[in-house]
Amino acid sequence: MIIAALGAATIVVLNGLLTVTTGLLAVAAVTGYLVGQVLRTVGSSTQGTGRVGLAVGLVVAAVLAGALGTWLLSIPQGGVLGPVDYLGEAMGLLLPGQLLVGGVAAWLGSR
Repeated sequence: MIIAALGAATIVVLNGLLTVTTGLLAVAAVTGYLVGQVLRTVGSSTQGTGRVGLAVGLVVAAVLAGALGTWLLSIPQGGVLGPVDYLGEAMGLLLPGQLLVGGVAAWLGSR
């Protein structure tokens, strides 16, 4: 879905290129809500729980793709840690926070 891809790209630009963490929770929330709204509005072939699960899954995938994109950008800059170690060091509790906020927003948007 385009909105999820744009959310992931925004995370990579903010966190990977601009090294800014301010606003990453908001990006996850807006991405989640918009993904949920689009799935609800277009009358997704999945109904109820399936639609909510799809919305949450898309947002979780988008946040994780953005985080992995950030890690990939760190490699040419001398990054030597694996993705889990890097994300734990660089983002700490921010990544689980993004997953939680994005998932809740997707749930709310798709209901």
